Amino acid sequence: ETAELVSLKKIGGPMKLSGDSLCYVDGVDWDSRLQVNGSEVTVDVSTTTCADKQCHNECLEKDGCLGPDSDECITCKNKEFEGVCIPTCQGASYNDGSVQCKKCHENCNTCSGDGNHLCTDCKHVFDGSACVISCSNPHSYQENQRCMECNSACEGGCTGAGSYVGPGGCTTCKVFDQTVDSELEMCSEECPDKSFKDTRERETGGFYTVCEKCHEECAICDHSTNTACTKCVNVKQGDRCQAECDPGWYEGAEKDCVKCDPTCSECIGPGNKNCTACKDFEIPTPDPRTRTCDTKCPDDYSYQQKVRLSDNTSHMLCAKNCSVGHGIIREDDFCSCIPARTCPADGLRESSVAVAIAVGVAILFVCMVVG
Repeated sequence: ETAELVSLKKIGGPMKLSGDSLCYVDGVDWDSRLQVNGSEVTVDVSTTTCADKQCHNECLEKDGCLGPDSDECITCKNKEFEGVCIPTCQGASYNDGSVQCKKCHENCNTCSGDGNHLCTDCKHVFDGSACVISCSNPHSYQENQRCMECNSACEGGCTGAGSYVGPGGCTTCKVFDQTVDSELEMCSEECPDKSFKDTRERETGGFYTVCEKCHEECAICDHSTNTACTKCVNVKQGDRCQAECDPGWYEGAEKDCVKCDPTCSECIGPGNKNCTACKDFEIPTPDPRTRTCDTKCPDDYSYQQKVRLSDNTSHMLCAKNCSVGHGIIREDDFCSCIPARTCPADGLRESSVAVAIAVGVAILFVCMVVG
């Protein structure tokens, strides 16, 4: 029933169209549509036969149509896309302000303008703001129709955001992190704290880098032993890091172990006044935290008493001269002169030596009467 007159542009004289199949062209303004030389075009159709023949509702009514479908309108009421009248630009087309809807870029399902950077829905994948067939960056993967950058620890691409080798992760690693307790091959961009890089040769050729843990006493290292530390967790004894300094050494300001004064067996600082145990003789001082050591007792310390220390070692304790009728008492390894009558009651008061031990008390009393 459709008149195939769409391509008709010009006639040379009067024209009369008749027949029931011409219902839709009855209302066409042929004078404005065609270049007519002479009389106007007339259409002779049966009003009874054509009563229910209506143009599509997207056709402009005053211009009529050539058939019932939206692609047979003489003029579109709203928009036109690829010869079809439509209410609005939709699908793979956009509105540029004219009646004609323009076709979107070939990579767009929908768009807001010309070019693959104006797609609102991609056929394939968004790479930044542009729709492309595949991601341009080899260091990326596709997720939810978007190109996503691989984890920075990956090398050679990836299939997901993971920092491990395998599905959803890296193809291979920049650095294989062996400091992590995992069944997976974990990747790292740089080795974490308390670890070092080690280069190894692949069986198939080439080299790869791994992170290995430093020795537990190393804060920074270049190998796995405690002699390869460049910074210690605790102290440095010579070329190795360890939990504490060896006996006869003390911790210096830079966490390095410094040898004690020659008069000290052990110490907490420099000089002979920071000893905690003496090699030869201890000279008593009022400070209970340290001991003053020397190779001999001063001239005014004529008494020497063997002192047993808490670690079952011992050294000699110097005591000053005491006058006649006085004795020497030692409390917590400190000696002083006292009147003989003040010796403990269970001590012996003789002209030689009186010794008393307070049983069950951590104080050892030694009274000596100087006659």
